Formats: sequence, C-alpha cells, structure tokens
Amino acid sequence: MLPDWKKKLRENVQKVKERVQRAKELAKRTDEVFILPVTKTKSTEIIRALNDLGFRVFGENRVREAKEKFRELNNVKFEMIGHLQTNKVKDAIDIFVRIQSVDSLRLLNEINKSAAKKGITMPVLIEINISGESQKYGFLPREVMDLFRMSSSLKFVNIEGLMGMASLTNDVDKIRKEFSTLRILYERLNAEGYNLNVLSMGMSDDFDLAIMEGSNMVRIGRAFFEGIET
Repeated sequence: MLPDWKKKLRENVQKVKERVQRAKELAKRTDEVFILPVTKTKSTEIIRALNDLGFRVFGENRVREAKEKFRELNNVKFEMIGHLQTNKVKDAIDIFVRIQSVDSLRLLNEINKSAAKKGITMPVLIEINISGESQKYGFLPREVMDLFRMSSSLKFVNIEGLMGMASLTNDVDKIRKEFSTLRILYERLNAEGYNLNVLSMGMSDDFDLAIMEGSNMVRIGRAFFEGIET
C-alpha cells in the first residue's frame, strides 16, 4: 500500500493532468503540453516519487540546491527556471539541460562563453517580463526583436523559445492579455525565421489560461504538493 503522501501526490498529479486536458479541449488543441514539475525546496524522495509517476525533467530555482540533488539522483534531468547569476553559469551548464530564465544579454553572453569552453551548445529560453512589474526579471517585449538580432552571432547557445510569468492577480482578462502578448511575440519571432518551439508560460494558479493562450509548457509546483507534508 502506498504511503498517504504518495497517494496524495498521485491524486494531485491526476488533477493537474485533467486540468491540462480540459484547457486543451476548450482551446481546441490536440498538440502536446509539457508539464514541468517545479521541485525547489522539495526532497529527492518527492522527486523520485514523481519520477515513478512518469516525470523525467524537473524545474529548479537555485544552482546550489539543484547541484545537491543532481549528485543524488539518476535518470532525471533538471531545467533552470530561477534567476541565474553570471558567476553561477559554469555550474549551471554542468547541471541543467536547459536554462529557461535568460533575462539579460550579459547572462546570455556568459552562457555562450562557458558553453564554448565545454564544447557544447546550451539550450536556453529567453525570459520576458510580460507583467511589466519592476520586481520581475526579464526583457521587456519591445526589447526582444533587437536581442534576437544581436544574439545571432552567439554560436554556443540555442534559443529554443520564450518563458514568462503573468501578474499575480484574480483579473482573468489581465492574465490572458499578458499571456497573449508572449504568444504573439513567439509567433512573430517564428515568422522572422527563428524556429522557436517552446512557449513556457503558466503556473499552478493560471496554467489553464496559459494553455488557452498557446502555452506548450507549464511549470507546476504548488498544485502538485498541496496537502503533502514530506
């Protein structure tokens, strides 16, 4: 028999999958929406339990914490979704399969430099500040076209898509408008020939809306762990 917390985790995962499916149906979508569990502050035991439920890639916010988990776990991969300091880039590219939170040209250049030294090409997403809130990281939408043009000379990063967070609000129209801004930017970049394939937007409170606005990757933390003590 499963321990109570594992049973609750399984129930939560099922609820999230059902919400994803409902949102896809409302949006008349048949493509895949990738669910990325966000496991910051969560134990390796919980990550193993999620791995048993079919998850292979996990989102982490801090290099040090992810490094400790990386040492302990086999058969899982990590993506960086939190703010990354330039002095942590060398460690980050050793741990993460993708860095979602590239929020400055300086950081992108540093990733390119470190990846060049390792002889790899590092997959990244560009973080866009779609809420316009000063406390959030990321490029403003109006800065992004110039960024992509400037970054074309960087040979050791592969920009695979965009990432963003909507405002923390109950205003559904505002949230949808912010997600729509990111989707339109994503579509515009693809029209320019940049071949992006990841639109990472939507978290526990708003991922249904994100899916209806075109997200193909949602980052889920709290909705997986409600009612779980371990």
